Amino acid sequence: MIHSTGPLSRARVRFFTLLALLCAAPLAARPAFRGYYTGTLGGRFAIQMDLTIDSSAAITGNYFYETVGERLNLQGRLGTPTLLEELDSGDNVTGRFAGSLAPPYASFEGNWTSADGTKSLPFTLLRVAEYHFYSTEDELIQAEAAFPRFAGRTPAWRQLNSKLHTQAMVAHGQFVHDSDEMLAAEELYAGMRCGYSHDCSIMYYSDDLISLLITEWSFTGGAHGNTSYAAENYWRQADRFQPLALADLFLPQADYAAALARLCAQSLRAQGAAWVQQGEIKTFSGEDLQVFNVMPRALVFTFAPYAVGPYAQGTFHVRVPYRQLDEVLDPAGPLKRLLSFKQPQ
Repeated sequence: MIHSTGPLSRARVRFFTLLALLCAAPLAARPAFRGYYTGTLGGRFAIQMDLTIDSSAAITGNYFYETVGERLNLQGRLGTPTLLEELDSGDNVTGRFAGSLAPPYASFEGNWTSADGTKSLPFTLLRVAEYHFYSTEDELIQAEAAFPRFAGRTPAWRQLNSKLHTQAMVAHGQFVHDSDEMLAAEELYAGMRCGYSHDCSIMYYSDDLISLLITEWSFTGGAHGNTSYAAENYWRQADRFQPLALADLFLPQADYAAALARLCAQSLRAQGAAWVQQGEIKTFSGEDLQVFNVMPRALVFTFAPYAVGPYAQGTFHVRVPYRQLDEVLDPAGPLKRLLSFKQPQ
């Protein structure tokens, strides 16, 4: 393709370069450490925690009780002791963790205290995965990938680690390759900087079930970057982790898709998803529900920007408790242990 080099073309180049600078959200700095932990609070309540430590020793993350399955945010700093505040959805402090967390960050233990100081419980956490990072950066492209490496050493864990590593590297490499070709071929993109991130996060961990959410963000020009999601769920069978499809969780011939579509539509309508509220989206197909994560008490479905509403509304998450799916879930299937769970007294 031949492009004019006259004043109009140069003006367009300057315009799109400025637009790129304004609209491309900067990627977060690579953390000094990120790890995933499992353990107990008070010796009875199973909890899981995801912690990120930056180069200034600030800590962010989240954790959840397996009896509930909903995340609480964490923020704090490394120290002696390490102190973390627990925050609810309104950013109110609901508790505090104080304990020992130091390189190589293999464990975190200490005491949790309620916000009013009236309750205190010991906690013990062991690291089950450490995140690995890979990045490419030059004047025109910034691309990053993050993925977990599980501590397990059996063939099943080695196979899963290898798959996640390869998957992240392929996605990262493909974006860099495609961006290089685009920037080289089109004068219109001169001076624009492309951005990409691939984040594979652990949503739930157990010895036999792993649930991951992959968030991909990319910017290659336009009014804003684009976010997409993919979910991967694995069930360990002998010496392999078997990928789970949504249908694998349900009884044969069960009309689970209709039940899920109805429950997702109800939740999205209540959350204010514009296209569901306005009736433009009335139901969901099985393909619409492929981004799902297995959690201790529920399935969680993720809907990317533009899926159920305009970009400005962002991402929506729908939590469908297992108790609402009693008639269609397979009690002898991959969720058998979670469905038979008894809450501690």
